[in-house]
Amino acid sequence: MKNLGLEVTPPNIVIAGGSLSGLTLALASARRGVRTRVLERTRAGNRTGGALGIDRKLLAQVTGIDPSSDGPFPHLAVITSYREASSWLALHNWLRNQALRSPQIKLTEGASVQHIRLNEHRVEITTSEDETIEASIVVGADGYRSIVRQTVNPERPFAKYSGYMLWRGLVNERELPRSTSWPDNQDGLSVIDAAGFRLISYPVPGMDGSLKRGERQISFAWYDTTRDALLQELHCLSPEGYVLATVSQDRIPQGLRAELLEFVRDLWPEPWLDFVVHSIRSGGLFGTPICEYRPDHLVRDRAVIIGDAAHVASPMTGLGFATAAVDADVLAETFLAAQSTGEDIPEALRRFEKSRLSDAQHLAATSMQWSRKYLQLASRAADSYRPTVNLRHDLSR
Repeated sequence: MKNLGLEVTPPNIVIAGGSLSGLTLALASARRGVRTRVLERTRAGNRTGGALGIDRKLLAQVTGIDPSSDGPFPHLAVITSYREASSWLALHNWLRNQALRSPQIKLTEGASVQHIRLNEHRVEITTSEDETIEASIVVGADGYRSIVRQTVNPERPFAKYSGYMLWRGLVNERELPRSTSWPDNQDGLSVIDAAGFRLISYPVPGMDGSLKRGERQISFAWYDTTRDALLQELHCLSPEGYVLATVSQDRIPQGLRAELLEFVRDLWPEPWLDFVVHSIRSGGLFGTPICEYRPDHLVRDRAVIIGDAAHVASPMTGLGFATAAVDADVLAETFLAAQSTGEDIPEALRRFEKSRLSDAQHLAATSMQWSRKYLQLASRAADSYRPTVNLRHDLSR
């Protein structure tokens, strides 16, 4: 089997970002015998996150590892109600454990890509640890603030703020009073609209993977259109309207916590109110400004982007990780084909772009359409404080 067509030493492929997209790509490549090096700026143990939908069948197809079966590590626990759902941290830990076992993957944590230099025959990457790496391909799986995107799309490198944010939390049922529990008649998604705000919540497996009532976690996302000034004050937004950072738990001022506690009492009914209040009081609340990005390109020479680096979308689409997984599958197959045939690398990556660009653009465009509709609905509903509880799958309505 030929190499990727260059005179550089392995690893020939560097993946910037060891989050969900980057690890999925590394595993998809490993199953095809393609070596990768993953650079992740966050060190192990410093991860948090909310909940997300997971397609285990797709994940098995892409990685070659069945997340429903126990192997060296426990299976990936999900709750199957209106869809398969788990926590971000559970999925990340599962992917990371699999990657650490693979001889085809070198995972370096605490290091990130700082600078990329492209030329005709290679990519030169400078890391935050002052390491210089020569590779044949650099992949941006480094999220909504992607460094690699700035190389691929230098004319439009940043994701734009969508006009609203999410207050998010994961509440352990074991920590709640016995009188507070997820309603017996609601095993799936609940959507509550009140005064222009929206609360989406559903159960996911517990920290230990338990699916039993009373031992799970309750995920919630509270859509809030009124916090632009706060986001600017906390330097989460640039003057141009680009998202720069999230509102981590330790950045929420105590005065704002007190304000939120008072505000939600007139907004959400019980027991949803109890979940939100517990998260605010326990310090588990964090904020995510929603941004969107519709790519013009996915590739420039030997640089390519996938996942949130390529197409940033609102969680309302429910398709962010699934689309990233398909990106990873197609790109890993591109690597294999180029490695097997000695195909010119830029040409191979252009084939990937041709295959995936329209889907990436469609996801971002759909997200923007839904965001506009939500902002319009929120504006019209701002004078009403009567909550309505609905169970539905189509969040665009």
